Amino acid sequence: MKKFNEHLLYEETEMNINGYKTKYFFMCPGAQSVFAMLLDDKKVDQSEVRDIAQRVDDFLRIEKKVMDAGEITDEQKKEAEAIYQEIKDQAEGMGKPEAFKFMDAHYDHTVVN
Repeated sequence: MKKFNEHLLYEETEMNINGYKTKYFFMCPGAQSVFAMLLDDKKVDQSEVRDIAQRVDDFLRIEKKVMDAGEITDEQKKEAEAIYQEIKDQAEGMGKPEAFKFMDAHYDHTVVN
């Protein structure tokens, strides 16, 4: 384990984001970069960073299940769409909508295709 700052610990490709240990960030180097930047941003509410990290991880969990199965169920599609919108809304509320553009490709890969 390698410590980069007081908030962020890397274990392989997963992250500890203000007490939340990710499980699916291995699927997205973009998420790792964005959250490293957000954790260093003193203007951002760190509880919001933790919350949105959980939602990104939730979306990536669904994406992994869809990839493993080779198809998406109606329930997974509905859940993924809702989580994606929550992420976009929360990113907008944080004033960081551009930082979460990486989610568009995950949405397209999981829900659209």
